[in-house]
Amino acid sequence: MKKSTFIALLTAVALTTAPVAALAEDGTTTPPTTDDGGTTTTEPTTPGEDDATTPPTSACEPQDDDDQDDDGSDDDTDTGEDDGGTTDDGGTTDDGGTTDDGGTTDDGGTTDDGGTTDDGGTTDDGTTVSQVSKGSNGKGNSSKGSNGKGNSGKDSKGGVTTGDSDDDDNTLSCGEIEGKKKGWSNKIKNILKHLESGKKVGNLQEKLAQLTLWAKTENGSQSDRDALLAIEEALKAKEEVGEAAPEDLIVLAETQDQLSDTAAAVSTLERALQLDYNNEEVYTELSKKLVKKGDKGVKVYVKGEKPAFDVKPVVKNGRTLVPVRAIGESLDAQVLWEEKTKTVTLINKDGKKVTLKLGNNVATVDGKQVKLDVPAQTIGDRTMVPLRALGDFFGLTVGWDQSSEMATLK
Repeated sequence: MKKSTFIALLTAVALTTAPVAALAEDGTTTPPTTDDGGTTTTEPTTPGEDDATTPPTSACEPQDDDDQDDDGSDDDTDTGEDDGGTTDDGGTTDDGGTTDDGGTTDDGGTTDDGGTTDDGGTTDDGTTVSQVSKGSNGKGNSSKGSNGKGNSGKDSKGGVTTGDSDDDDNTLSCGEIEGKKKGWSNKIKNILKHLESGKKVGNLQEKLAQLTLWAKTENGSQSDRDALLAIEEALKAKEEVGEAAPEDLIVLAETQDQLSDTAAAVSTLERALQLDYNNEEVYTELSKKLVKKGDKGVKVYVKGEKPAFDVKPVVKNGRTLVPVRAIGESLDAQVLWEEKTKTVTLINKDGKKVTLKLGNNVATVDGKQVKLDVPAQTIGDRTMVPLRALGDFFGLTVGWDQSSEMATLK
């Protein structure tokens, strides 16, 4: 083919494709691109699509609403970045600024390798291209790809950028973020921090009074009730993640009591016993709350647990009698009943053996006879045995609180 014919052919191709390329400016088509052989191709796109790629939506809202990243640089929500601002490597973007390697973009500037773009500039191999819409200079079709600020993309040298480390939280899943931060608001974190620093302050009421005052004056609560509700929320959040100590639950119970929910306070203190059944302060506060709640009858706690009795415990001659099978299970003891002799035997996990006979005030403990203040007896079709005697036999400390009628084994 003659040179004149080849030039004429190239000119015809350029004139034919130029109107199509011009449509790229309103977003209805992708402008033509030229490969190394000089052939121009076009790829249609969906009409109305924006030039910029929409970045993936994070499942979690950003924690920081400020206009700056942690390192002091402007975050991605700043406006005006497309008006010739400087990229991370110092190059100016969009309106004729210099790219990472010094090339001018968009309005006829030179590309990284020196070729002219956009308005009919010359490519590396000398072929002419028609108008190309904004490319991957950090602010065009790529979603902030090569300016080091947005989603991953190729930089001006072909390398992959991952964005600033300050945006790493936005790449985490919600579960990872919540696991990292427990989902606690600043108000909750501030309350727990203040509570921790004031653990040695006075008695329980003084401690809660100071925390309530601080919540109103420093942490945004509008009234005493609002402050107490915020304290309750914070301590429940701490308990939900398994970080609450018995002391925390004591404060929570007092908070609930001051919010007129004594039943919830009792339940909270019973959970505190499960954490530490030797904590005397928990028993003291539980006794107070049981009295205030007005529960009547004997309450029994065995190593922090409350046995489920199908027949209520009773007091006879100053001794508490409890159903033998329920108390035996609470003590991790095997319970055997001999109908012929009306005898009940308990054997614990250490092999200790205790035998009691209905109506007999003498028990047998590992073969030795021990006198009982009150004998085992039948009440409500259940065999009832003296709680203190069983506690003593199995080496437990037995407690009794008269005001709340609470018996404890620990």
